[in-house]
Amino acid sequence: MKKYKLSSLFLVLTLTITSLFSNLSFSHAYNKNQGSKTTFNEYELLKQVNQEYTKSNKKQSLNLSNTVNNLSEKEIDMIVNYRETYSNKIYKLKEWKIEELEAVGYNNEQINAIKTFDGSEEKLVLASTLVLILTM
Repeated sequence: MKKYKLSSLFLVLTLTITSLFSNLSFSHAYNKNQGSKTTFNEYELLKQVNQEYTKSNKKQSLNLSNTVNNLSEKEIDMIVNYRETYSNKIYKLKEWKIEELEAVGYNNEQINAIKTFDGSEEKLVLASTLVLILTM
């Protein structure tokens, strides 16, 4: 059960962030848009949210202060330290058996990236969880 806790936190954070940063452009964070289905690379999404957060923070925008008020300290820390946080997630996944990774939906390319994870940006993107958002 503990194995799913970190993944659940990332999913909740991703959904929270996407709703709070409603004007965020996801042009670099999504892999494909198929009508009512959009697949996001979770790491790329966190990276983009970090960039928006940093940009907004420098401008000290009013929208940011409202958004930050809705985020917990843990969520803000995850945004600020997204790369370290996500690397830690992948290092923990590296300990999982291949069958466990397959059971929670990782594909062969992701599993290979997880098992050979070296902390590089390329491996972070390849090993990242894909989040499917369905719109009606």
